[in-house]
Amino acid sequence: MLRRRGLARLTPNTIELHRVPAALLHARSADHHSELDGWAGIVVRLMWAVVLPDDPTDNPPAWQNWRWLLPHVLAVTDPSRASDAVNELTLLLRHAGRYLLTLGESRAGRPLFERAYELNRNRLDGDDPRMLATATELAVMLAALGECERARALDEDTLARYRRLRGDDHPDTLTTAGNLAVRLAERQLCAGP
Repeated sequence: MLRRRGLARLTPNTIELHRVPAALLHARSADHHSELDGWAGIVVRLMWAVVLPDDPTDNPPAWQNWRWLLPHVLAVTDPSRASDAVNELTLLLRHAGRYLLTLGESRAGRPLFERAYELNRNRLDGDDPRMLATATELAVMLAALGECERARALDEDTLARYRRLRGDDHPDTLTTAGNLAVRLAERQLCAGP
């Protein structure tokens, strides 16, 4: 209906709204911040449904999609927007952070990982697999930015939890142990002989 009336234009990758319905939608979403399952939650869930198959980690074919999706993901995950879709929100933040880390844009990705970490920390048990995965990703980001001590502390805590929960031979435990070994080697190299 919007397209027939000249209020929207469809392209292969986007929907462009005329400025009037876009402004109305923006105003309506701003007025519904506190409403459960409001516009922000719906948009977060829709974005997650679009992004789900495109994990950018070691996935160059997904990067083109991420190039055009990233501004939309950043808009929908903006901290000023309240959303009841916290699980999807943290997953979007983590995927966007991984994409930026893949591009070598660690500074741009840091606030995304930190927000995902804080959101998960406020709602999940410290031993929850989602919390541990978020901590691991934040540690990788911090290490990429040269904050090795904070990354090491996160890796030590995560490794202790994985060992207790999953044992010494689980892939998550081994990955975290490898990450921690890198942090310790970096610290040793920085200290010198």
